[in-house]
Amino acid sequence: MLCTLCTDLYCDGQMRIILIGCCHAQVIAEPGRYFAEACCTFACMVFGIRAQKLLDGEQGYDYWITDGLYGSMNSVMYDHATLTTRPLAAAWPENESSVASEQQAASQQLYKSTVFGPTCDGLDTVLTGYSLPKLRNGDWLVFPNMGAYTLSGASNFNGINSTDVKMFYLWSQRSV
Repeated sequence: MLCTLCTDLYCDGQMRIILIGCCHAQVIAEPGRYFAEACCTFACMVFGIRAQKLLDGEQGYDYWITDGLYGSMNSVMYDHATLTTRPLAAAWPENESSVASEQQAASQQLYKSTVFGPTCDGLDTVLTGYSLPKLRNGDWLVFPNMGAYTLSGASNFNGINSTDVKMFYLWSQRSV
């Protein structure tokens, strides 16, 4: 029980913080995700696409990416995490002189999309009904907040080697 001088706060629903006033409360927490999650952004390449008509008659797309729920995105199954993504703007040969700006990307038409992992298992569904522009094979999707409990929970399911992967660390002075 906290006294009236202590304040009980919640940070992003992840970690409970008690600001100590006078009651000398002891705080026991596992703050790993809180501190490590936001420091990494994960990128996956799109390697498969299927156009489909949705039940409402709208155009939709299915995409397959190079990682999924049996790899670095296992937190969806184990921790009930909610992932978000956005396409990484890229220059294609027909418009090499200009890389799409964030404003151009925001003005693109969005489609209800489903994003699947690489394993061919129906459970390996990363996102469903997620709004994305039309993508191509070779495009990349970036997933923020992937700094905690990602690769550590991966498995080598269905012949996909998720536990012995090459890692590339990039450093930038501006946020992506």
